[in-house]
Amino acid sequence: MGPSRVWLWMLVLLPLSVQGQQRGKLDIFCPAPAVYGGSRSEVEVSQAVQTKLIYFAKCYKTHFQRGAPPVFKLRFRFQAKRSGMITNIQCIHEGTKNRAFIDCIAGILAQTLLKPAEDGQDCTVEQSIIFRIL
Repeated sequence: MGPSRVWLWMLVLLPLSVQGQQRGKLDIFCPAPAVYGGSRSEVEVSQAVQTKLIYFAKCYKTHFQRGAPPVFKLRFRFQAKRSGMITNIQCIHEGTKNRAFIDCIAGILAQTLLKPAEDGQDCTVEQSIIFRIL
């Protein structure tokens, strides 16, 4: 039997403005990650990533003052170490060319901690993050 897919929805509504003009609300959606190897579950990784959504929103607000696409996706691949640290973060799908923004999101992911793995194995995770203006 293959791994089950868990879809978690987290809506972060952050008012966005440009030069005093209201521009909309930011919606951030993180589908369940793909977890390869080790004994970590999609739910465990997803819950840890969900705790960082407000920081993802702050990255957006800092790095997109104008010209952000109305909807775009980033997909990251990283290692979830036995210790719970996240390392080797790579953006494998760039829905924007804003490198500073991508680096900001990667920095937030690097600060995400998981519980130490009981089985002692590292695993590879692929996590998408979808941003859209409502």
